Amino acid sequence: MEKRIRNNRLQLRLSYEEKEYAAKKLQETNIRSYSDLFMRAITNSKIIVIDTIPILALSEQISKIGNNINQIARVANTTSNIYENDVKELQEHIKNIQNLINKVFITVSNQQRGDQ
Repeated sequence: MEKRIRNNRLQLRLSYEEKEYAAKKLQETNIRSYSDLFMRAITNSKIIVIDTIPILALSEQISKIGNNINQIARVANTTSNIYENDVKELQEHIKNIQNLINKVFITVSNQQRGDQ
């Protein structure tokens, strides 16, 4: 790296495992210092932050579908009938999941492109 004047100090605390990992990377790359290693890592890396709210909503919808399937199976095993409303409700949950999956993919792809 080019010579720079670095007047600002930043402290970084690492766990034992993280320090061992950093030491291994330092040795593998033949970089002179931890400072140079971390500067290269942050200047040459793209950081992607993913909004997990749509993923949590997706998980919730999948759980609801699982519950509905269990309820329908219980009724079908008990009465040998499946109710049309139960099937329609399940189909609605599936549509919700499809919409959430689309939102998750759009969110992730926008964040990978750098859109926020």
